[in-house]
Amino acid sequence: MQAVADPNRLALVAEDLSKNEIYGFFIAVASRMYFAENHRCSSEEIMFVSPDKRGGITALRFMKAWEEWCKDMNVCHMAFNPTSHGQGDRWDGFMKKLGYTKAGECFRKAI
Repeated sequence: MQAVADPNRLALVAEDLSKNEIYGFFIAVASRMYFAENHRCSSEEIMFVSPDKRGGITALRFMKAWEEWCKDMNVCHMAFNPTSHGQGDRWDGFMKKLGYTKAGECFRKAI
């Protein structure tokens, strides 16, 4: 609820209305860059998709909605840091297709 109430945070859910069930969620924050007051960055705080729903388009929908929100918030850099272990190659390909570059364990994108 804190993310929903904060205008500098994005909160998304994925739900199956036929089962009245939430199977995914995504939260990101936008803030000023500490070294450039007139620039804003956004970082993903958490993304979760239920294991039985992975491999579909839920993560893609979350990422696209986040990018659109970032544009509306005048964000110039996005940072995504996947925490799922053992899926590095899959994340690398997915993020590259979305236009991100890898920086350490984090993916970044200038928009």
